[in-house]
Amino acid sequence: MGSSRECPGLPRPVCRLCRYVRCREDSAFSAVAKALGENEEAIVSELAAVQGQAVDLAGYYRPDEVKTSAVMRPSATLNKALELLSK
Repeated sequence: MGSSRECPGLPRPVCRLCRYVRCREDSAFSAVAKALGENEEAIVSELAAVQGQAVDLAGYYRPDEVKTSAVMRPSATLNKALELLSK
């Protein structure tokens, strides 16, 4: 993905997200956008690595919350970037 002229160094989708939430004016979104842009390859790699693998959630109707959380949030890099929103 190439970067946009409006947001040098950031992928186009991230730049569009930034424009939508006006991240250039809000430091919380700006930090997330920067983290996503800088770590895009690592995030995509982490998500691709878990695709197509069977998982054990320890139940169908009442799955184990810890196991489910780990499966649904497999990218530590993405999770770390999203944590910037809570700061």
